[in-house]
Amino acid sequence: MESNKKDDVPKRKKKPMNWAIKATVITFVISLFLGIFADVLSKNLSFVPALLVLVFIILVGIVADMAGIAIATADEKTLNAMAARKIRGAKEALSLVKNAEKATSIFNDVIGDIAGIISGATGATIGVYVIKMLGDAISSGNAPVKELFVLSILSALIASFTVGGKAAGKKYAIRNAEKIVYLVGKTVHVFKRITNVKTWFKKER
Repeated sequence: MESNKKDDVPKRKKKPMNWAIKATVITFVISLFLGIFADVLSKNLSFVPALLVLVFIILVGIVADMAGIAIATADEKTLNAMAARKIRGAKEALSLVKNAEKATSIFNDVIGDIAGIISGATGATIGVYVIKMLGDAISSGNAPVKELFVLSILSALIASFTVGGKAAGKKYAIRNAEKIVYLVGKTVHVFKRITNVKTWFKKER
């Protein structure tokens, strides 16, 4: 009996590390390709479309952060009752809460980091447009310093809007955790039906 118990201990300890490695690889691959795609896309857009893309990316990061917080704080009993009544999306929402460690990592870390990379690439393109629009004001005097100042201000604005949005969303997410998780679960349910994916998260034992 003792040998069996010893064999079980290493297996349980490996699981969090395995997930961490998977999350790292997934983030690297997705960030690499989406970062390149966003850079190419934003460079081929005019100022207004590029600005709209930037706003959308920031919103994606904020919403993902809200979803992650809601999953971490949602009441499992409420979602369990909804799943028992076979409400569409409730089963997926319950699965997210039961696997909160993985789910929050995906929403807060993976999606959040990707949104940050893409917003940075898009912000750099918008910075070039701003520098061109300022024209003579930038070209006169110490131009490199002025350009650096413009890009720094733009980067600071992107960061402040992102952090401010997440701070406001965090309060709302905590107060409406079950509603938000259910909406995420319903979205997952629709996605599963469209792609015919039968499992979302596999419960680890």
